[in-house]
Amino acid sequence: MTKPTYDHLTRHLALVPAHRALVRALEARLYEEVTFVRPILDIGCGDGYFARATFTPPLDVGIDPSPAALAECARLGIYDTLQPASGADLPFPDASFATVVSNCVLEHIPEIDRTLAEISRVLKPGGMFVGTMVTDQLTPLLGVPRVLRALGLPHLGDAYATWFNRKAVHHNLLSISEWSEKLARAGLHVTRATPYMGAHATRVFDFLHYYALPSLLIHTLLRRWLLWNDPRNVAGIAALLRQAYNEGTPQSGACVFVVAHKHT
Repeated sequence: MTKPTYDHLTRHLALVPAHRALVRALEARLYEEVTFVRPILDIGCGDGYFARATFTPPLDVGIDPSPAALAECARLGIYDTLQPASGADLPFPDASFATVVSNCVLEHIPEIDRTLAEISRVLKPGGMFVGTMVTDQLTPLLGVPRVLRALGLPHLGDAYATWFNRKAVHHNLLSISEWSEKLARAGLHVTRATPYMGAHATRVFDFLHYYALPSLLIHTLLRRWLLWNDPRNVAGIAALLRQAYNEGTPQSGACVFVVAHKHT
């Protein structure tokens, strides 16, 4: 699978709301550093916009439990095959794929250990898992609670963080070492774990959710995120987000980019 080289931030801003574009652009830049081997399975492909903006299609197989997301994804023509399925019960034989990718999905899955075991099962010996996951550092790095604490309202800050994680359906907010241990128990040896989304980027990401509310309404009505793609608007927002995008690798990140290999 080839990976185009371009300004990921501008590319993603042309397709999705700013908060989503920021985090996805940071992830796309990390994926660009990895060489992928086919066949590839994408667990939790969603609406397909991340794959469209990050990789050169088509990808081999994408799965997602949401029929609506798969229908939207199918219109983009990103995958050779799309299939409704859960990560905890993959409908594929053992050793079917050379690579499994999963982008910001595993933190949402209640049956996380079973899902990781399934990923290991469908990987060929020596196969590679590449994924991003939210970590336990998201909550302390959120922007709104930081403001509320500064105003002397720590309880409101805690309540906001609880609401945010419930709204985002975060079942697994684990440390990097805990993610690595879970992967190891499933037979996947972590060879790279790079944190991203540091303090500045996470604060910006948090506040941008509310800027994106009109996009949510548009998507609900039209099944698209943006009414039109104005290059001048994209360029202006990209300039405002450039500092967060160029934050660099933080010591502590709200998310982690992981590469792991199945034991041979």
